[in-house]
Amino acid sequence: GVYLATVFYHKDNILVTAEDQIPLVEIQCCSTSITQDFLWFAKLSCAWQQVPWLQQGLSSAHSSPSSLLQNRHNIVRAVSQLQSSLGTMDLGQVYYEPLKDRQGNVLIVTLREFPNPPSR
Repeated sequence: GVYLATVFYHKDNILVTAEDQIPLVEIQCCSTSITQDFLWFAKLSCAWQQVPWLQQGLSSAHSSPSSLLQNRHNIVRAVSQLQSSLGTMDLGQVYYEPLKDRQGNVLIVTLREFPNPPSR
């Protein structure tokens, strides 16, 4: 599978969910080639606030025969899920490359420093 994770940190501390995990959502991808989609995702990260508008514009892509459009729609949907679950539009900067494991899973990571972390 292909997953999107967000790492929020402050000094040596990492923000985790109630289950002690890094916030993570699965991206329902149609193709296994993530390179072209990753470069597009990196560009998207420069405009996190545009995700709702882009999601609306790509809403017809799920029925499109284009796997590229379907992948991008699914990426935008995953970003939107993370934004709403974390309560922030800014997911930070994209890690310079996707992480891959031996089973073929891909993890796309964003990083953001919190100058003032939320209190417990």
